Amino acid sequence: MRKKLILGTLCVCFSVLVTILGLEKNIEYGATKEIQDVPYKKVVIEKEVLSKTLSEEEVYTLAQCVEAEAGVGNTESQKHITQVILNRVASDKFPNSVEEVIFQKRGCIPQFSVAYNGMMNRKVKEETLMNVYKVLMHGTDLPDNVLYFYADFVKDNWVNTLNTYSVVEGTVFAYEN
Repeated sequence: MRKKLILGTLCVCFSVLVTILGLEKNIEYGATKEIQDVPYKKVVIEKEVLSKTLSEEEVYTLAQCVEAEAGVGNTESQKHITQVILNRVASDKFPNSVEEVIFQKRGCIPQFSVAYNGMMNRKVKEETLMNVYKVLMHGTDLPDNVLYFYADFVKDNWVNTLNTYSVVEGTVFAYEN
């Protein structure tokens, strides 16, 4: 059963993504209508606690992080990682912006090592942008409390104490008690 996610109102101004995907419509959850002479495409997404406007740069940074974490071709992992980052933005336990979540450190340890090791400095593939866009539009079936993910080969680490929600394409998605 697919969980209906309600992301408040999220207007995403992202001409790069729109150009790549060739979108010609103003998209609102459950409806589309023609727009003319508008410098951006409006995306209305619904989720219980998140009401954010993401800039073109934030969407691209999100896609960079997702691709660096999941790799290319891991569609479901990319979608779930996107949702985890959005879940963190919506959570009181984490910063309230995409960039702050991605670049957050706890002590000296980055929450997303790819934000500091150069892996996010690559051009994002169209497939990744499309997967991020799909999550922004429709969400995933990942519950709001799933705030963590890690590679399934990680052993003897604090993340192993978390509850596993699912394992997708070699990535464990987890939540706290």
